[in-house]
Amino acid sequence: MKKLFAIILCAALMLTAAALAEPSGLVGSAAPDFTVTTCDGETLTLGGLLAEKELVALNIFTSWCPPCRQEFPEMEGIYEALSDRMEIVAVSAEPEDTDEIIAAYRDELGLTFPMGLASGTGIVEYARVQGYPTTLFIDRDGNVGYYQLGMFLVGEQFKVLADYFLSDSYDGTPATACNVYVCDQDEEPVAGAYLNFCTDTTCETKQSDENGLICFAGKPESYHVQILKLPEGYSFDENYDETYDSPSGDWMYVQVTKG
Repeated sequence: MKKLFAIILCAALMLTAAALAEPSGLVGSAAPDFTVTTCDGETLTLGGLLAEKELVALNIFTSWCPPCRQEFPEMEGIYEALSDRMEIVAVSAEPEDTDEIIAAYRDELGLTFPMGLASGTGIVEYARVQGYPTTLFIDRDGNVGYYQLGMFLVGEQFKVLADYFLSDSYDGTPATACNVYVCDQDEEPVAGAYLNFCTDTTCETKQSDENGLICFAGKPESYHVQILKLPEGYSFDENYDETYDSPSGDWMYVQVTKG
């Protein structure tokens, strides 16, 4: 599992660098009512989609981008479960991509959500895209609630954000996202660790999965990440308290002691 640790470390470095270049002013603002013609010839508008769905995830990619190709299958699985309430629209920003290329790409990966070309839509210019993939979550009111520059390393990152915006308690507040890797001193994942994500007024408890991962989405506040409980055979500093206050989907490492 050290390979997973290395991949997450690499992703964290890329996201940290990307966060410095994120365009300001998009999150919390109204998205333009863009029009996309899919590779199947269907015409979609943001307004039309939001008349039927509660959330639109707008993904900007290119057919040659390896991280784009890597994240799409994970997104597809979540889309199949939530497509009655949310839509994913993926548009290629590569000038040499054609409808035929995108249709073949979609079929190769077994994707079912709408895909098309960004050319002529104004989407790339609006989103001020600086890398691929770029994903914007547009909420039920047509406002950008989250902006991610870079891929979703695991599908759970995408899912917790979708769940946040689809929640009955969603009040229009943009999301922050925190991703945690819990590992031991040998960088091996620790499953079944309970961590608290606390603000000054509330705490939410999350459990690490079989890969030692926890993905959390909530309101953009300052969170204290605390270790609550570990599986038998592991120990930790009971005073551990890591502050997380970035909205950009950064990765955090929580290392505990085995034995």
